[in-house]
Amino acid sequence: MDDIKRKAMESDSMRREGGDLPQHMAVLTAQQQEVHQQLNQLQGNFDEVVRELAETRRKQAAQQQLMKNLLDYIQKSSGGQRK
Repeated sequence: MDDIKRKAMESDSMRREGGDLPQHMAVLTAQQQEVHQQLNQLQGNFDEVVRELAETRRKQAAQQQLMKNLLDYIQKSSGGQRK
C-alpha cells in the first residue's frame, strides 16, 4: 500500500513538473522571437549609422577639397603670398 501511495505521489509530482514543459517552451519561444526582433532592429539601426557615417565622410571630403581649392585660389589671387 505504501508503494502505491509513493508512486501516486511521484506521478503527481512528475505531472505537475512535466505539465509545465509545454508552457515553458511556449514562453521560451516567445522570448526567442522577441530577442530575434530586437536583434533585427539593432542590425537595421547599425546599418543606418554606417550609411550615415559614409555620407558624412563623403561630405567632409568634399568640404575639405572645397577649402583647399579656395585657399589655392586666394594664394594665386594674392600673388602667392600667405598671410
